[in-house]
Amino acid sequence: MPFKAPMLISALAGLALAAWTPFTFAPQSPKTPPVSEAEIKKLIAQLDNSSFKVREEALSKLAEIGPPALPALRQVAKNGSEGARQRAAVLIEKCHVVKMKGLTFKLVVPRNVSLKKGKGSHFVVKLEISNTTDNPCWLALKDKLYLRLKDKKGPDVFNGGVSKQHTFIEAEDISLAGRQSDAIFLHVLVSPGGSGLRFAWVDPFGGIHDANRDCLGPYEFSVMYSNFVQDQKNGIPYWLGDVEAGAEPIVFGS
Repeated sequence: MPFKAPMLISALAGLALAAWTPFTFAPQSPKTPPVSEAEIKKLIAQLDNSSFKVREEALSKLAEIGPPALPALRQVAKNGSEGARQRAAVLIEKCHVVKMKGLTFKLVVPRNVSLKKGKGSHFVVKLEISNTTDNPCWLALKDKLYLRLKDKKGPDVFNGGVSKQHTFIEAEDISLAGRQSDAIFLHVLVSPGGSGLRFAWVDPFGGIHDANRDCLGPYEFSVMYSNFVQDQKNGIPYWLGDVEAGAEPIVFGS
């Protein structure tokens, strides 16, 4: 691991939730032409087509569209036929899967978090970074890795709802050998608030960061990285670009 966890992190780790759902980073590319809602709706309807070829073509096109298709896919996954629900579930995961220049970023969050009446709980957000090439590389994570929490009132609750600001994750830079993976763990604390839920998160060095207001669901966490990557074989840095997780909303219940 790139950091030594303090006693607080170690204690929380023993309580980590077992249910996980993986999401990886989707690039924010302004070059991607916009797709109309009508086109997405048409492709969604084709997920139930009797023709295997039509269904497969719709799956392929929706996977290419990616995150813009998520709202419609979520509806199908909830209310569609059994076959359409299964296909939509696969696409929802694919919408968050991408490899960028030999690196894979995966955000792992729980699907559901149980809250006892009047009491708080916690869950773990796990960021996995994998090098899929044979060349060793170095990532400058310090002050370039951010945690965000979006709710009904909008992003980012850790920064007063200002979408262009982020909360730094005080993580150390990491080096990855060829075909190697590493992970960073963040523990999120949640408790009942006056009109919703109150969140705080514990950074890898034990610092606690409290959200500045009560939050109203749905609750969506994401992590963003924006910096260079150093190829340690030839010593040449290259721009990875802005990548941000698009995790499905977390459900809190008793």
